Amino acid sequence: MSLETSHNLGQGFLKYYCRTELNLYYTPGSPPCRSVLLTAKALGLELNLKTVDLFNNEHMKPEFLKLNPQHSIPTLQIGEFVMWESRAIIVYLVQAYGEGDNPLFPKDKKKQARINQTMQFDLGTLYPVFQQQYYPWLFNKQLKTKDKEQKLHNALGFLETFLGSNDWVAGDSMTLADMALVASISTFEVAGVDLKSHEKVSKWLQRCKTTMKGYKDANQNGVERFKTLVDNKLANSVAQKEQGIDVGEIQEHDIVLVTNYEVLKATKILIRAAIGEEYSEMLNQLKTAMEAIIN
Repeated sequence: MSLETSHNLGQGFLKYYCRTELNLYYTPGSPPCRSVLLTAKALGLELNLKTVDLFNNEHMKPEFLKLNPQHSIPTLQIGEFVMWESRAIIVYLVQAYGEGDNPLFPKDKKKQARINQTMQFDLGTLYPVFQQQYYPWLFNKQLKTKDKEQKLHNALGFLETFLGSNDWVAGDSMTLADMALVASISTFEVAGVDLKSHEKVSKWLQRCKTTMKGYKDANQNGVERFKTLVDNKLANSVAQKEQGIDVGEIQEHDIVLVTNYEVLKATKILIRAAIGEEYSEMLNQLKTAMEAIIN
């Protein structure tokens, strides 16, 4: 064995066995948390998992706020170093613990840029339109709307285009962008989003399920947690219908709500605009009524 080989083995041994414990504060059903779990599996990292119960406001406890003032998950703690934001975490994990030119986040700057672009698409476009449609329905008893569902499918259409003839979302090999997006898309699937019209996205999702290391433990188990929330919501809706309560399914358009103050403000603007004597008396009556409500 050469001196150089011996030195490299020694460095690898020290890097593995002297590693500071990686604490991940997470919630199993959270897609961003699952992207971190998938990345850790791909890198062969062991995480010390610390569950944060959002429903019981554990993320607002003083000890957690001391770690992360934004009280968000996932949060990664390595000794005194603490960071959050899932996409930043998974990039860091590859850069800190990946061996050589790791294909999950290669050293090539253009490839890195494409991966970052695709992850930002998930963060800024794709997942937000899912949240806007499904979270109010799931947690706040609001109806889904056709407008929001269409926006979600428009965003999925972009992803369909990005895939093109590639097997993976940011090029010809699996990268961190796939880790981030599969956590999102697998959640869409169990929430009831119809993926059939997005053939390339559907095939890519199945490829991720069968190819990604540790997919079941890192992602599917959390997806099942989210599915339980959806199933409970649907069961409650069925029960209410059986009792004769109209819970609705999906409305045509978003309902825009305005405050009493905004109505009063608009009324005053119309009065000043002198839009016609035939409306002046009605507007003045409305103005008086709104002032009485506000005051």
